Amino acid sequence: MLSDRARKVLSVVWHTFGHEQADYVAGMHLICQRSRYTEQQVRDALNELVKTGYLHHKDGLTRVLWASPLDREKHEGRR
Repeated sequence: MLSDRARKVLSVVWHTFGHEQADYVAGMHLICQRSRYTEQQVRDALNELVKTGYLHHKDGLTRVLWASPLDREKHEGRR
């Protein structure tokens, strides 16, 4: 289960970057501004999202795998 902060940050990055691979560090100011969290809070939320499989991070770029917990549950329910 995701924390409220992680869900909000996920929503912000999804509406900002979609499924595109992006440099979230370069966009950190925008993510912080839109979520109204500090940089450390956003970094913690992004780490949580990577650990739980909502984001994929490789070679300095990050990509949203699941736009929301509901989206993930729907997809996994089809298996």
